[in-house]
Amino acid sequence: MEDLGDLESLTEHLKCMTPLSGKAQEEQQAYKELGNRLGGFMADLHSQNTLQRLAHKRGNHFENPVVHGVILHNMIVPIFQRLTDFGIPHPEVLYNRIEQDHIRPHEPWEQNFRLGDLWTGSVLLDWPRLCVIDWEFAGFGRSVNGDMATLLAQFHLHLLESRAGSSAEASLRTLIRSTALNYRRQLGSVPSPICGKRIFSLQNTPSTDFPTELVSAIRSAFITHGRKMINNAIERDWKCACCNDEPKPKTDCKLIRKMLNRGVWYVKMAANSPIEFAKYTNWKEVKKEEGKVMLQLFLEC
Repeated sequence: MEDLGDLESLTEHLKCMTPLSGKAQEEQQAYKELGNRLGGFMADLHSQNTLQRLAHKRGNHFENPVVHGVILHNMIVPIFQRLTDFGIPHPEVLYNRIEQDHIRPHEPWEQNFRLGDLWTGSVLLDWPRLCVIDWEFAGFGRSVNGDMATLLAQFHLHLLESRAGSSAEASLRTLIRSTALNYRRQLGSVPSPICGKRIFSLQNTPSTDFPTELVSAIRSAFITHGRKMINNAIERDWKCACCNDEPKPKTDCKLIRKMLNRGVWYVKMAANSPIEFAKYTNWKEVKKEEGKVMLQLFLEC
């Protein structure tokens, strides 16, 4: 970080978003460019080309068995108590869904090179350029349903924090969309282990026509996105109208409860299996995802 200079992290920027230029059109273009750069960089990192170039270094450089247990202990296990504290119905069902997705073996289509701990603090801004740091957990594993699902979860929380109709809300919607679309389009330019050579549409393609790998990837991304929202809603500090900077239990904060409920929705929609996830009645509700934050990573929306 010292070599890069005194750069603002994306976390710091999103916590106190102010207009970049004072002009709405230029503002949206700046966030569109930021999303394009970030989505494009991550697509290149997660590409089959990068996987092939680094695969021979896997055993000597990128295997860290301790990481899996660290994530389980610090990011998965606490979720059950958090769901219970907020009075979420059937916390054991939701927790089991999250835990099982975490501990299951990686599928062949999930074998990508990834950052492993991608969050807004991993991105430093040097407008219009960006720098990606925090490579200590880099290795092979989940990409779109790992790196991207967690990054967009943090964008999603900042979106919920922003005031409706504000320039911050518009900028965050632009950032989310441009990041997701450029990521999907760049990865989709070559055959992928998830979709092959096909491009699927949310509105025109029945879920029963999706490849098994695609259904499994979307479901896993929903679970990862949801658990990240649940954790970060509680772990981080947010600005809300109801608390007025007064210390109070987080269970009494309307914004935190709204964030947590949104995260719970993703885990609930994931159902108990890919087959149940893609069933007509469940998929009908999945298609109602507000803003298509996750779905646009995979489908033309």
